[in-house]
Amino acid sequence: MISLLKKKTSFLVFLFLLLLPLSLQNKELLLDQEVEGSIQIDDGYDFYSITLKNPPIDKEDTYNLIFKVEEQKGDLGQRDDFSDVDIYVSMENTMPQNSASATWFSERYGDDLITISKKHIREGATFHIGVYCQFRCKYKLKAYLNEMIEITEGRVNSYLIPKGSSMYFKFITKDHDYEQLSFA
Repeated sequence: MISLLKKKTSFLVFLFLLLLPLSLQNKELLLDQEVEGSIQIDDGYDFYSITLKNPPIDKEDTYNLIFKVEEQKGDLGQRDDFSDVDIYVSMENTMPQNSASATWFSERYGDDLITISKKHIREGATFHIGVYCQFRCKYKLKAYLNEMIEITEGRVNSYLIPKGSSMYFKFITKDHDYEQLSFA
């Protein structure tokens, strides 16, 4: 009986060690693809990686890479309707979990958005994303390229921003360049 219990325990430990690396691997995120995820434990994380393949930019383009995460209402037992989803992005750390382990991060209350300038956007660049929820939550995550629009002082500009989208502007005055003004 004890021998059978030892074999069963050994098998369960073996199975756990075999499956552990699979649970720690980052999920793949594709450009312009929205993914829905859920974090089933309080103070939990999900991790993603995206590698840029043939990004449609050249030296003349003014694209930024945008990471956007939105919390979704759901019945996961959140204490409030929202658990406050946060996002961390790094090119070095494969599992960024806080501002110290990420190159870019957003820890605002509510939905979060990170803008990465074109100097980091190149063929083969890999970005690792950590999504954090204080309490159990459901969320939507998307990575996409967004062209920055230049607004020059003294010139009339008019832009329609569709509901649920965002635009990024570069505002140029006689004295300053402001790189990342965003309106959502």
